[in-house]
Amino acid sequence: MRRPSIATPDRSDLTATGTPPPEEREDTSMTSTLSGKTALVTGSSRSIGRAIALGLAREGALAAVHYGRDEQAAEQTVDLIEKEGGRAFAVGAELGTPGAVDQLLHQLEAGQRDHTGEAVLDILVNNAAATTPAGSAPEQVPAEQIDEIFAVNAKAPSSLATDRARWITGARPRRHRRQASSKGRRPLRPVPA
Repeated sequence: MRRPSIATPDRSDLTATGTPPPEEREDTSMTSTLSGKTALVTGSSRSIGRAIALGLAREGALAAVHYGRDEQAAEQTVDLIEKEGGRAFAVGAELGTPGAVDQLLHQLEAGQRDHTGEAVLDILVNNAAATTPAGSAPEQVPAEQIDEIFAVNAKAPSSLATDRARWITGARPRRHRRQASSKGRRPLRPVPA
């Protein structure tokens, strides 16, 4: 059976890098979709986290740029956001270490009070992560490193999203439970606190 031919779109409107010329690019100036909101993006001093923080700031959110070890990279992210007309501040805490979540939330509260006069966390993006060196076989990873990976990738996000973040958001805690029956799974339902 013969496949139908697919027309290839004319892409002469793109530059050599595959992006439209500057005069045809979408306006990336800051907007107000998220005006009045505060967003904490963990691991936002560089890479994907930086892009997320910048995107939220472009939508009008006050961006709390978290870093674990590289304060200079976080300050560069803050500068980049501010140069584009957004608002941001850096918060540092090495997630996975004792007291780090509390340290992060105290810095977040102080930064918010400096910028807005209040402390309300509207958006939380858990982007920070720890991993093993590339090519490491599981049996070569020391137990201490596995503990650190678990603490950064599971414990810290859980703490930020639940009990610890409650005092900033002022939200009433909501617990969820998973129910099982012989007929299969039931959806998660809120349980009164």
